Amino acid sequence: MATQRVSFCKFVPIGACDLDSVVLRLLEKSDEANRFVFNEQANQYISGCYLVQQTRNEITYNAQENRFESITTSKLVVAKFEVDLQKSALIIWGNRNIAQKLITLLSQACNNQVIIDVYQANFKRILQKLVKLEDITFSKMKLENVVIDHGITASCNISLVHLDDAKELVKKYSENISQLSLFIGNRLEENSVSLTLFSSGSIVIYKDRDSISDEIVAEIQHIAIE
Repeated sequence: MATQRVSFCKFVPIGACDLDSVVLRLLEKSDEANRFVFNEQANQYISGCYLVQQTRNEITYNAQENRFESITTSKLVVAKFEVDLQKSALIIWGNRNIAQKLITLLSQACNNQVIIDVYQANFKRILQKLVKLEDITFSKMKLENVVIDHGITASCNISLVHLDDAKELVKKYSENISQLSLFIGNRLEENSVSLTLFSSGSIVIYKDRDSISDEIVAEIQHIAIE
């Protein structure tokens, strides 16, 4: 199962923005360690992948020679992204570090004539929205600092998926929730999407972007930032 952190960003060009030129500049910056692949390109919309080859040194034990040695390993990290000028939106599917690097490269490709701001999700407001929605199923929540007796506090994980009063529990412990997992759509159907919301504002989705409908992406965005 693919696990991806998603970042929703404001993308507002200062003046005219030619996405064809942006694509060309990004491709020109591509090399063996950093490269771009574009899936869709239009006047107002582009989508693609940013691929980063990461290397690191690891210490391993060589049993034949009875000694430790350092080896270099390589890993390909992929961030999918889409820019929609009509919606003034940038969506990035990837970890925080690669997302920030991608934002910098996009800004440079726009000659720094663009405002790109990552939306900071308001966790409490998100919880208030979720308990009003009908097409979601809560699956699990993590609680912190729950008072159980005479000032004694505890932390715990609670499975919600089979509880009839899951929404009431989310309401009751909203001040103590640090993580909340849920399904959008019928959890038993293939097109449903599982995700986890964190009190820090981070959102992790357990499905590849290509397998998620645009409608569900828009719903997640509405939940997170609107």
